[in-house]
Amino acid sequence: MKSNESIPFEQISVPGMLYACMVRAGSDIGQIRAIRTPPLPERYSLITADQLPFRNELWIGDMSIPLFAARSVSYRGEAVGLIIGPDPLMVEELASTSVVECEEREPFLDWHSFSSSHIAARIDFSRRKPAESDRSADKASLGERSTPAKTLEFSSYLNIEPHELTFHSGIGALAEWDYDKLKLACPTLWPEHVRSCIARMLDASMDDIEISMLQMYDSSELYSWYPSLLAARATAAAWALKKPVKLIVSGKREKKFLPCVHGISLHLKSKWSKDTRQLLHVECRFAIPIGAYSIFAQLLLEKTAHFAAGSIPETPISITGFAIRTDMVPMGALESISAAAIYGMIEAHIARASRAMDSGLLELSQSTFSKKEFSKNAHKNAEKEIPAVKIARPLLRQTDFYRKYAAYEQIHKRNPGEKEATLRAVSFSLAYQNSQALLPAGAHKVQIQLMLDRNLKAVLESDAAYSSERLKTALRLQISQNLKIAAAHISFENMQRPHPGSIPLISSSGMAIVSDLARRASDRIQRMRFREALPLAVRTYSIVKQSETLKKISGSPLRPSIGAAILEVEYDTRTAIMQQVRLDISVFAGKILSRALAKSTIRSASIEALRSCLVCTYPEQKDHNDIYDSILSQSIINVDIMEDEKASIPRPLGDLAYALVLSCFLGVLQQMNDSNRLMLPFRPASSVSVSGDMR
Repeated sequence: MKSNESIPFEQISVPGMLYACMVRAGSDIGQIRAIRTPPLPERYSLITADQLPFRNELWIGDMSIPLFAARSVSYRGEAVGLIIGPDPLMVEELASTSVVECEEREPFLDWHSFSSSHIAARIDFSRRKPAESDRSADKASLGERSTPAKTLEFSSYLNIEPHELTFHSGIGALAEWDYDKLKLACPTLWPEHVRSCIARMLDASMDDIEISMLQMYDSSELYSWYPSLLAARATAAAWALKKPVKLIVSGKREKKFLPCVHGISLHLKSKWSKDTRQLLHVECRFAIPIGAYSIFAQLLLEKTAHFAAGSIPETPISITGFAIRTDMVPMGALESISAAAIYGMIEAHIARASRAMDSGLLELSQSTFSKKEFSKNAHKNAEKEIPAVKIARPLLRQTDFYRKYAAYEQIHKRNPGEKEATLRAVSFSLAYQNSQALLPAGAHKVQIQLMLDRNLKAVLESDAAYSSERLKTALRLQISQNLKIAAAHISFENMQRPHPGSIPLISSSGMAIVSDLARRASDRIQRMRFREALPLAVRTYSIVKQSETLKKISGSPLRPSIGAAILEVEYDTRTAIMQQVRLDISVFAGKILSRALAKSTIRSASIEALRSCLVCTYPEQKDHNDIYDSILSQSIINVDIMEDEKASIPRPLGDLAYALVLSCFLGVLQQMNDSNRLMLPFRPASSVSVSGDMR
């Protein structure tokens, strides 16, 4: 394997390589009674937990998980071993026809109702009114005891089922031992995590582990911690057989057993003042399933809670959240539609309050999410200077939102007892990117080295070498603009020295920081060129404090982006299918390196969010899923990027598209049936509710 070779994982090979496929417990869970394989031809073998040369465990953060199920199977589809041989097709066939017999036990799958023994992590977040607000409220109560406060209260329930992570870059791992040195190749967006996990498993130095570059086409969170587990399995097999081993994962056979996006069960209440038209208090309780192993459980809770709390910084809020251990595949995606659920529900309540109080939707959204900013600019024409209003007003005007919204509302109210053949709905959403940099424990540093040689060719040495082609293209554009050289003369190399604590480049915050470091390094080299001879090299780094607040990073690359969206749907009540979907999104995202790449990023996340709202993972829903996949492929998605003239760096996008799409989708559902119980993926039968007991 060549360390600086960048080819797709499917094409990589080394002389004498063997292939491996996982044998999975595809039906039952419980104590393992037997692993039955077809007769294995010569040169084919089965490796299980009791044959491993190392301890059967891999540490992911503070969680230890087995490489292979040893005595019992914890979830349907867990790997119990590897079948290894020289022919990949034969290996796949042998693995797929193997059977794992278990002393069957009833799996725990209903994460909506649970006991304390199933709670893997918990968060309790509470924020009261500011002291000044308390004093003013006391004064008002003393002066106006005879006048009762006029308030509105809304209560609703949202359930989002777990769903698959999409990926397009292949998945697997190739391990080759060169005496006591280990060479690895696996699609990953967090190479230092792979290196540190394997080093801990082997009780070896990180300097003895080399990870090759591979072509990556997306930034799926499947490539966060899971490649470390695959690399560990391939490493153990290569050591046992003394030959290079390529572990391949069948997308068709094994996709349902891969890590997926956690769902959420959420109860939310909001209280509003009719007099001041302000949000007075938010209370919510939620539960998320994390699967059989509690990987990043506490971080997922913090992400979900802080996203919502950070969006309404001046509103009292109380949040109680649980991460529930279930007998399902390990789950979790830090940037996903489930993480934006509380935010989306708050926005749905804003739409209900706007309707009930006859208040402007845009004005109520802006005053709720950013009261200080709105109040300081309340004088005439000052709204034009507020970024949220600046992007929202043109969008509302271009889509003719207000006329459509009023017309659809009248249609729904005209015959409330009768069923229309076709229902149309439109909704508006305003969202701020998460204002806190919540990252896995120990991940806090990004560093790069940029070199420019005498031939005016630049090399960027960083973890960006393992990132998606989309990010590489954006970095090339930025460096080429600053150094005034052709983008084709810029290449990437992986960092030769271990650098623990690196931030995964799945996180949009990590991508923004890398982009900022590349800008700083190229600017510095450009200044040095006028007084120093080539070649030149500059090393820069950035350290991020965990849970750093927006107020402290207003001038940093972590400053959040702002977005607005309008979703319009047409629903056929006879076929129970949403026939047409149109989504318009406008984003204010700092400096734009490549408008086409930025639009592609937002569009991809928007389609993924829409799929989460419409497409189920259950086989019995396959017909509906095929229809919605076809409809989404033909849906109209317009993305407009607004550049900040004062910005010098791009800002993270992360949850923004998920929050916008989810908020809009909940809005159209409420407009169509005015229900307080919302189930996603959307199905007409979803009105049959889940209890959602969270004690």
